[in-house]
Amino acid sequence: MQKTLMSAALLLALFSSCQQAGKPSEKDSVTTTAAPVDSVDLLSKEVMDIHDEGMAKMMTIRRLKAQLDTAIMVQKKAGKPVTVFTEQQASLEVANSAMNNWMHVYDMDLEGKDAAQKKAYLLSERTKITAVRDTMLNAIDAATKVLQNK
Repeated sequence: MQKTLMSAALLLALFSSCQQAGKPSEKDSVTTTAAPVDSVDLLSKEVMDIHDEGMAKMMTIRRLKAQLDTAIMVQKKAGKPVTVFTEQQASLEVANSAMNNWMHVYDMDLEGKDAAQKKAYLLSERTKITAVRDTMLNAIDAATKVLQNK
């Protein structure tokens, strides 16, 4: 047992030193000037990051819609109103469609535009995709609350 622990400790120490070997220490670091970052590239990345955040919620939307389908069936069988559930389904569908519509019209290549046009386009798209993401998050939140209170 002690032999195994000693071997593990030795491997851990060796692994740690190997990882540190490739990293320059503060005293070894050389200051380099980074290339200037293009604001169009930054905006494009920001737009896509917001898009990716929304896309990560698409499965959640599908799952919630299925749960709402089940809740509607149960409520109908019990003779209870289903309006609150159908409203949440509609809200989730609007959010889903908003993302799909945004993706359909988004010009990722930005061909034929100069730098100023690209920047203006991306600023506009950032506003649009932020609204889409917020619509998705709000619809998910509302549907989750309705399902928790059923």
